[in-house]
Amino acid sequence: MSTMTLSSKALCRLPLAMFPIPLVDGFLFNMSTTEREFTATITLIRHGESVDNGKSIWAGCTDAPLSERGRKCPSREFETKRQADSLGQWFATNGVQFTAVYVSKLQRAKQTADAILKYHADPKPSLIEEFLLHEINFGKAEGKPYTEKPTLGLSIEEHYQKGIFPHIRNRTDHFPDGESKDDVANRAEKVLQNIFIRDIVGAMKDRRDYRVAIVGHGVFLREFLYALHRRCRIVGPKYDYLKPTAWTRVEIKARWEDLSSDCLPISMKVTHVDQTV
Repeated sequence: MSTMTLSSKALCRLPLAMFPIPLVDGFLFNMSTTEREFTATITLIRHGESVDNGKSIWAGCTDAPLSERGRKCPSREFETKRQADSLGQWFATNGVQFTAVYVSKLQRAKQTADAILKYHADPKPSLIEEFLLHEINFGKAEGKPYTEKPTLGLSIEEHYQKGIFPHIRNRTDHFPDGESKDDVANRAEKVLQNIFIRDIVGAMKDRRDYRVAIVGHGVFLREFLYALHRRCRIVGPKYDYLKPTAWTRVEIKARWEDLSSDCLPISMKVTHVDQTV
């Protein structure tokens, strides 16, 4: 996975307009602190399959629980166990520990996070529910049948009047009362700056480990990683949406000498992508 780093003294985020094509969507290392750098990890985990994921409908911020398939892992080793439980058990067996777990308020994400904490070694990490981690809002299309292409001869307004919601291929348009991908990207950048960069600064000041997980949703998690790439001024490959209960790991570094900066410069490395148990 090759990347290109853009040189700049200012590492604050770039405007979305400079990235018309998405840039991103970590497996946990033990946090290490050198004399010059602080290292943190963020593990992005998608929830298990929900009851709506198994249907051909627009399923975004609707609060659907995990499906029976989402609760059971398809692998032979864990075939009698819930999928989310199997993920938590795998983390525990492999010594993966978090200092905090952030989770969307939607129940499919909370059910997955609860399973992770169930198997987590003591001390258990803090479980922090955050509304802004919710999935993209499809507005009036929520729960409506998924449509691949528009019908010839119908305007987009006529489609919506008939309850037909064709797939939107760009980043700026959205369904009525819904969000565009750029809207989700803006939300992700606020979450990155106001929650995670803030917390990394706090961890650096307190000289404590920062190994967090975010249990959330496909569209939001991918946009969050794009936001990380933009902040680091890295142009990277396009990432697919995470599969159910898959995770991606990001290692983040910051220099101690930059701790007093108004916009903390960071560097990042995506070490694992869309890993499954």
